[in-house]
Amino acid sequence: MNSQVSQKDVYKKSRGFMIASCLFTYLITLCTGGAYFAKLTTAVGISDTLTALLSAITQLGGIFQIISILLAHKTPVKRWIIPLQLTTHLLYAFLFMIPLINIKGYQAVAVVLVTVLTRAIANVCAPPKNNWIFSLVDDRRRGSFQGLNSTVSLCGGVIFSFLVGRAVDLFEAQGNISRAFVFLTALIFVLSVFDLVFLFLVKEKKLEIAKMTSPFQDVRSLLSNKRFRRLIVTYVLWEASTWITLPFLGTYQIKELGFSMTTVATLTSVSTLLQIAVVYFFGKFSNKHSFASIFAASLPIAIAAHVLLAFANPTNGIIFYPLYMLGQLIYSNMHIICYQNLIFDIVPYTQRTGAVAIKTVAVGGLAFLTTLAVTPLFNHIQANGNQLFGISIYAQQVLASISALSLALTAVYYFLFCKPLLKETKIEM
Repeated sequence: MNSQVSQKDVYKKSRGFMIASCLFTYLITLCTGGAYFAKLTTAVGISDTLTALLSAITQLGGIFQIISILLAHKTPVKRWIIPLQLTTHLLYAFLFMIPLINIKGYQAVAVVLVTVLTRAIANVCAPPKNNWIFSLVDDRRRGSFQGLNSTVSLCGGVIFSFLVGRAVDLFEAQGNISRAFVFLTALIFVLSVFDLVFLFLVKEKKLEIAKMTSPFQDVRSLLSNKRFRRLIVTYVLWEASTWITLPFLGTYQIKELGFSMTTVATLTSVSTLLQIAVVYFFGKFSNKHSFASIFAASLPIAIAAHVLLAFANPTNGIIFYPLYMLGQLIYSNMHIICYQNLIFDIVPYTQRTGAVAIKTVAVGGLAFLTTLAVTPLFNHIQANGNQLFGISIYAQQVLASISALSLALTAVYYFLFCKPLLKETKIEM
């Protein structure tokens, strides 16, 4: 008992430092995603379609997590994760400098290349970093820790996102979008420094991980696990369903729906306040209920959210789009609690990095291909004056309808083939 208390005390501060690091990483994400990224791509002349595909590269970049399987047994991971994460953040900052560089005709190309490189490095870091984080947490408290971590990030993001959105709007109102990009670059750099400091302070458990005869020995072992295979199929179906629509929403907000950056920031701030309650609730809920049940409950919410989005247009967007955001924040934060933890429930510690990498490669590749597959339909509807079969409707509304149907099919698969297996006893670590 004394040993357990001592162990807990040793890593208590490190968990706090990791939560702080995750906060600054989250703030950087707020500055570089959604409507902000759409502003950047619009400034360098990138079309709505390519903007959506670049957003989907976040998923395709998961393919690079194959590299993390090769690095999984290289410990301590801290010494190589920190410089890679810093590189990622500095590249994010550089993205917003590209419109200011005098390389006419090549700015769009530079944005594409830097975006792909950034996503690639970030995805190499993700599985071992997550394994590092959760190695400091008691397996019985993973859900509540994830809830606390997310709550801190969300609280920090509320005021932050509103102030940043307001600042960008002021610069744009003055007809000086270039200053907005300089502001975002400097802000991301400062946040990167804070993230670096806190990450340095986090300790790492000294774990003896046996070296595999082959780097992909874990892959073969994991794919022979029936529960893991079916969970991965569920995740692939889920991600493909949501990424039919998600990459096209950044431009939809600022163009078709006509939202200002202040409006976007206000909606984000309000939804973040609600997220705090949702994450806290499900963090506590997970201590008494299974992660499989939380995932099951998220499916009907996701379907309803996309049905609401299918009705959102310029005349009612200020009502229906926030309703979609409400549903989206509930199901996405349920996933924050259960998505990775479901994998950790059925996979031993030594194989977790490989398991997360396999999941990300599978869902990332399919999500990107899904976005690519629906792009011709998106272009067709826009090219025909936002009409489909003579009916006036926006492309994003059609995609949202397809997402809702696909999510319904995902729910059928999960309840029939996956969830019954997840009721089995958790593995012993």
